[in-house]
Amino acid sequence: RPHHRVVIPWRDRAGRVTQLQRRLLLAVELDAKVWPRRRLLTDPRDPRVPEADRRLVGGGKYDSAGEVVDPYGAHRLAAHPQGAPVAFVEGAASALALEVLHREGAREQDPQPLPLVALAIGSTSTWSTDWCELARDRPAFVGLDVDAKDNATDATSGSIAADLEGVAASVAEVVPQYDGERLNDWGDLLERVRW
Repeated sequence: RPHHRVVIPWRDRAGRVTQLQRRLLLAVELDAKVWPRRRLLTDPRDPRVPEADRRLVGGGKYDSAGEVVDPYGAHRLAAHPQGAPVAFVEGAASALALEVLHREGAREQDPQPLPLVALAIGSTSTWSTDWCELARDRPAFVGLDVDAKDNATDATSGSIAADLEGVAASVAEVVPQYDGERLNDWGDLLERVRW
């Protein structure tokens, strides 16, 4: 699919690429009165996707090859101190956004903050209890997307947190929010904080 231009390598704990996830990134021109005129769309259901592109985009925002063995980011854990916290989030983009938010927010209180390693699961249905070992003796956070397509997010988050109990040093559930408003994901929060 030509419009799935972003390629995200998912690696196992040893750093071997086990899946290449391609993500939709479609540039569309909008009405001349709208600024910016060009937008990058990531959702194939977006009504702004031109009809001519719909058959090329297909039905999904992802097109992948391979198999997810470990959460996105698992290969980076060994490079971090044993006490560094981990966070289980939904999607590679959310993992990267949460790490940036943590790094920038923690620096305000401590010039040498303990790094957070965000580990992304592909979706709420792909959680594996085998991944609890990644949080052994570390503070662990569970911060899944809060989106309309998945009404069971809170239940799934609670279930993952329960799986982590007894393995992680501590467990807390967190949700992306800004000024009391729950946001869809960590990328949305990063966008609000930055702009």
